[in-house]
Amino acid sequence: MSEKTYAGFVTAALIAPLVALCCFGPLVLGSLLGGVAGWLGGLNFLEVAGATAGAAVAVYAFLRWRRTRVCQAEKQQTSTPPDRRTLR
Repeated sequence: MSEKTYAGFVTAALIAPLVALCCFGPLVLGSLLGGVAGWLGGLNFLEVAGATAGAAVAVYAFLRWRRTRVCQAEKQQTSTPPDRRTLR
């Protein structure tokens, strides 16, 4: 077992972007699409960066909104006690 000391660093350098992509996949995809749309639109660097950031914020807000709606729907289904009149 002659492991090199830099093997852990190389592994971390290869795995960290994959983990970030899995965790922030929708954000990365939204940013990528915003950046490509800005680039193809002929915008300069700052405008493309703005389009990328705007797309990332929009995707993040949509995901939070959807998660909130799903949690509210689950609470409504599970937290209401049954009515005694309907059980008879």
